Amino acid sequence: MGCGIADLLTFPLPTKPIVYPVYIWDDFDEDTSYGEVFRLDKTQKIDKPVTQTPVPQPVPTAVATPPKKVVVAPSSQDYQEVNRKLNMLFDKEMQK
Repeated sequence: MGCGIADLLTFPLPTKPIVYPVYIWDDFDEDTSYGEVFRLDKTQKIDKPVTQTPVPQPVPTAVATPPKKVVVAPSSQDYQEVNRKLNMLFDKEMQK
């Protein structure tokens, strides 16, 4: 209850944020760091947060692809020819 009352009384006082960056969307490439408030060893040197350098992306190049062969649907005449050959094979095998 005491912490709640202290927060209620001190919320209008301007202070620095404890966490940097304050919001995740402020700087995605920077590691989260905490300010002086949470430092136990006051003699320790404070390092600047580590930032990642963007990796250069390769430039896309155009690649020529050979044209695909056009598939033509078989006609009814082709089906009749295949059926005739299959019938001849079937009749020949059945006579054995």
